[in-house]
Amino acid sequence: MTGGWVPYAALVAWAVAFVATVIAADVGRRKLDAACDAAIAGLVQALAVKDPYTGEHTERVARYSVYLGEELGFSRRRLARLRRAALLHDVGKLAVPGALLNKPDRLTDREFDEVQRHASACTDILGLVDVLRPLAAAAEGHHRRFDGEGYGSRRASKDAAVVAVADAYDAMTSTRAYRRALLQSTAFAELRARAGTQFDPACVDALLRAVARRGERHGLGWERSRVVFPVEPPATGVGSAALESVAVLTSSVELVRP
Repeated sequence: MTGGWVPYAALVAWAVAFVATVIAADVGRRKLDAACDAAIAGLVQALAVKDPYTGEHTERVARYSVYLGEELGFSRRRLARLRRAALLHDVGKLAVPGALLNKPDRLTDREFDEVQRHASACTDILGLVDVLRPLAAAAEGHHRRFDGEGYGSRRASKDAAVVAVADAYDAMTSTRAYRRALLQSTAFAELRARAGTQFDPACVDALLRAVARRGERHGLGWERSRVVFPVEPPATGVGSAALESVAVLTSSVELVRP
């Protein structure tokens, strides 16, 4: 079990596992799907209560992931699985102190390591719930680079690569505790610059096509978030995706904090 776990995270995971097991007792495809969705809803709600920003971020990442999957020709069944994995990609943050998730200043090396452990905590939490265990690879794997360098030192699955692009795009186009949202054009440019190294080029292209096809605008000036931070986030900030620091990137995901 991951060292970063806290009693709150363990209690939530146990409760969700119990509910999912009861629902799935009479196993069938529909009942199994219902058990899976019930377990996910419980975890996502717990995450949103703990950190409203991450709750909203999770929903947007799931939506963008489905956009990408549609562009890539995924089947309906695979799209449903992809959406579930995307909803769970940050569930490991249940095991991270809230003060670190919304720290407005740069994280220390020790704090950064503690936040980064949310990826392995994700695997631990999903491993407790039978119906969620198959989603762990795509949920946790979004921290892996396309070129296999950095975190985990191996390439991500295609589903995880989709979630990675959706996650980075939303992290750049939404206001976080340490930095205001970037312009949509800046987010597009950063994704293009890292296609083939950090990100799967096919997934980057799919996101750009999907957003253009829908005529959607995200980023600075187009946000709809209801999250209010205790301290007003700075326009450029000290965080990883600040314009002046894109060449000095600070995580395995590089564009954003873990």
